[in-house]
Amino acid sequence: MMRSCFESGLPTANPVVWFVSVARAILRPAATHHALYGKSDRYAAYPAEKPCTPEDIAATIYHALGMDPESRIYDPLNRPHSLALGNPILDILT
Repeated sequence: MMRSCFESGLPTANPVVWFVSVARAILRPAATHHALYGKSDRYAAYPAEKPCTPEDIAATIYHALGMDPESRIYDPLNRPHSLALGNPILDILT
């Protein structure tokens, strides 16, 4: 997957492409289309449009699995933690 991304030049188009590709491969194996989300600057160093965080990607994966990203989980000391702190990127799931 990474080789095909590099050969097609996708990493220079958007630094999130790899994460989206992996999420699609895991969550939607039957998907036959590819999509780009957002846009990076000309050096692919910073997002220029639709920035997202690793937390957003985690929330997107949980959402796609049918889990509420805002759900609370508890550690062994009974302290609450959010399942994911980001917001689901719904545009990549449609």
